[in-house]
Amino acid sequence: MKYRIFANSIFCFIAIFAISLIFCGCPANLKIIANSDKSFSLEFNSVFGEKLVCALEDLSQISAQFSENIASGEQNFDLSQIIDTKKIENELNSQYFSQSQVKIQKKSEKAYNFIANAKIKNIAKFPKECLSQEELPGGKKRVAFSLGAKSLRAALLHDESTLKTFAEILMSPLVTGEEMSAEEYKDLLSEIYGEAVASELLSGKFKVDFVCPNGKILSQEIPIANLLASNEAIDFVFEY
Repeated sequence: MKYRIFANSIFCFIAIFAISLIFCGCPANLKIIANSDKSFSLEFNSVFGEKLVCALEDLSQISAQFSENIASGEQNFDLSQIIDTKKIENELNSQYFSQSQVKIQKKSEKAYNFIANAKIKNIAKFPKECLSQEELPGGKKRVAFSLGAKSLRAALLHDESTLKTFAEILMSPLVTGEEMSAEEYKDLLSEIYGEAVASELLSGKFKVDFVCPNGKILSQEIPIANLLASNEAIDFVFEY
């Protein structure tokens, strides 16, 4: 019984650690699509790198040694068996989104792609502190997308959702609102997860692409380390 409890706790930690990286990744890309019917769709793609996957695989092997439910013989590590994509889809669809799809795809032997797509049900009811649109003189429009503790709580990290639980594991100022420099945040991650994993997580950039109704793409990006270490909202503004 104790072995099963220990194994379950390790597996829980693996799942939480893995899914929390939705909010960083190395690199990560968010595509905001302005559809012709005036609705908005979101497409997110992030990479789980080799050092991170190796760390998660080591944890899964530790748990396997103590689990009575795992058959004898070599077990192949598969990130898609750790992250409950269907549960995340259901939680997204129960709030502001529809047609949500979350996938874990193997990129190479030791790397995975995390892909999430969703359509905003009603932009008028979507939290404006996260995504808003306004009319400008001359027929132009301005779309503002904001990432910060307040906007994330409003749009994704509400109640006791899976994403909220997992995001809190990162202890990121972006999520908590706590004041911390990028270097201090990297030191914190290094102390907990090791320097190699922390460096991989904070490398790369977070890129936001806005796709206009005519297909034109406007892009902005920020280093992931700066994004996660910011305790103030980061705004991405597009005019078309």
